[in-house]
Amino acid sequence: MKDSGFLQESGDAKIMLQFWQSIPEPGQQAIIGILATIIGGAILYILAIPVRRFIVGRHEKNRERDNKLNTHFAEIKEEAKSDLSEVSNVVEMYGAVVVRKGSVPLYHPNFIGIELPKFSDSFTAHFPEFADKWIECVRKILDHNKSYRQLVQNIRSSFESSGFPVVDVNQQPGVSPYIYENIYQPLFNWWKDRHQGKSRPWPDFGNIETKPDLGPNYLLAAGWGSSAIAYAETEEDRERCKHAIHRLAQNKDYEKEAALMIELANQLVHEVREFKSELVAALDDIEKYWPGTRNYRFKESKNCPRCKDLFH
Repeated sequence: MKDSGFLQESGDAKIMLQFWQSIPEPGQQAIIGILATIIGGAILYILAIPVRRFIVGRHEKNRERDNKLNTHFAEIKEEAKSDLSEVSNVVEMYGAVVVRKGSVPLYHPNFIGIELPKFSDSFTAHFPEFADKWIECVRKILDHNKSYRQLVQNIRSSFESSGFPVVDVNQQPGVSPYIYENIYQPLFNWWKDRHQGKSRPWPDFGNIETKPDLGPNYLLAAGWGSSAIAYAETEEDRERCKHAIHRLAQNKDYEKEAALMIELANQLVHEVREFKSELVAALDDIEKYWPGTRNYRFKESKNCPRCKDLFH
């Protein structure tokens, strides 16, 4: 039985061989080419399976990483937005650089320290150039306000050396006469206007007046509303006080220094606002053209603590 099966298979092989030999040579070559293509394609398909899996896996991993990075950027932008809302409130006030809280200016001649946001370690890691620029802005503001306080102290000493102590407007020292700290604001405005060559500087320190609703003891600079700048109980003290105020208001050195303080303070405020505009534009471009442009591109940073949590 086995021999007959072998003979049958041999016979089939002979038939197939005869059939193959009956095919012209070009036909044989074409069939061989087709078979080679089919077999080669099958081999490539089998070999490509692990490569395809690797590519798909890598794509998924990159997409997951990009999503995490995008979420991290959104966190940083939200943080910067909150900090920059305070930057918007930085203003020049009578030579000092101060921060407004709503409609209330944080101004006081003895305390004009500026409390502006310190950007987080994550922000600093991703935007080092902005962090450095901001540190430099704050340093210049602090130096400026230090110089401003020194000028105010010099003005205070000039009044006190003339026998007129300078007190807080809410303070009642019980000793008359005295100058209120309120005087610095109108003085700086007067000096600024005079330095700019205005024909009618405001307020008018050539006219120290009283107002009936406040009583005769409170002295005011004409045109400066109802904010008293001095207090004196006797007519003699009032005249002495007016003379001291008028003499100091005419001081050319103080006028020059005050005008310079105001000019420098305005320059610093301009720098702060320019910083804000540049940072907002950079953050908006990164969001719009994610992950950013040639100038500003958001990517993982080895110095960012949040990146370490996310990617390591």
